[in-house]
Amino acid sequence: MDTSELQHTLGDWLRELCGVTSFTDRCRFTYDDRFELSVELRAEDRAVLLAATVAGVPAQDRQRFCERLLIMNHPAGDLGGACLALNSTAQDVLLWYQAPIADMGMDEFQQMLAAFIELAARLNTELRADADATGAPDPDDRQQPPAGPLVFHP
Repeated sequence: MDTSELQHTLGDWLRELCGVTSFTDRCRFTYDDRFELSVELRAEDRAVLLAATVAGVPAQDRQRFCERLLIMNHPAGDLGGACLALNSTAQDVLLWYQAPIADMGMDEFQQMLAAFIELAARLNTELRADADATGAPDPDDRQQPPAGPLVFHP
């Protein structure tokens, strides 16, 4: 598939699965008012990149929190090929996953997206609890609602 075919195919899948109304190279969602998720077509790599902001970095005990992130990032861990990083201001924890899309079908994409969202939701809960254990204020101190739909941001 060429770039325009990849873009069209991914856009169709996102419309059908998530209600996306327009797609060029990237789209953003909010999951359950808990975290943001983006889906990006990396045409030059013929890949799809999934990213989610899963937690804020606590103001207190940052070193211990960041050490935990490094341990979680170990390839033998349970991130399923995804990785954790800090954003450019070191205030948020990002979860990233990239996969080749050229030979992927919609069912495989749906399974990958669902697994990524499940992992992001689990990490959101775990890392928020870890931030709470440090006594640091949570940057998003709302009660977590039950799992729910993605909300597309056009």
